[in-house]
Amino acid sequence: MLQNVHLMQSWLVGLNGLEGYLEEIAKTCHPGFRCFISSEPPPLADMNIIPESILQASIKIANEAPQDLKTNLRRCFAHFNQGFIDKSPKPNDYKAILFSLCYFHSLILGRKKFGTQGWSRGYNFNDGDLTICANVLHNYLAKYEQVPYDDLKYIFGEIMYGGHITDAWDRRTNNTYLQVLIH
Repeated sequence: MLQNVHLMQSWLVGLNGLEGYLEEIAKTCHPGFRCFISSEPPPLADMNIIPESILQASIKIANEAPQDLKTNLRRCFAHFNQGFIDKSPKPNDYKAILFSLCYFHSLILGRKKFGTQGWSRGYNFNDGDLTICANVLHNYLAKYEQVPYDDLKYIFGEIMYGGHITDAWDRRTNNTYLQVLIH
């Protein structure tokens, strides 16, 4: 992943990269021309993904997760359309566990407003964690006759979300949320 960030920086910077290309285009382009670039925060705090010169010349919009539980839960459900939910082999089980998963995701994202209180440090959980867990849930429900709750909690808590967590007490907090919500 760090190598990919370095490669991305190399084609963005300088006269031969995106920066130079945009400067060249700006001389002859239509006055209504706009270039949209999106990115996620870099994996390490000392890294920059988009060069400073491009950022200074840009209008920046940050899409932060909402702080309250209800709005965050609504935002989580927006990732899944009805067709995605209906294609599950066990739609009732899928809906119930997906709701618990969205609730869990909303809870841990909503904790950001408290800083690291309750956690040893802040973790960068994102919507990709939620959507991957929903896909894993779909695959497990298709594969097994009975819902493998313990397997799902382990995968969600130790692998998917747990992959971000570095502290044993934080892992315990994370898994306790899942124990209470998914059963």
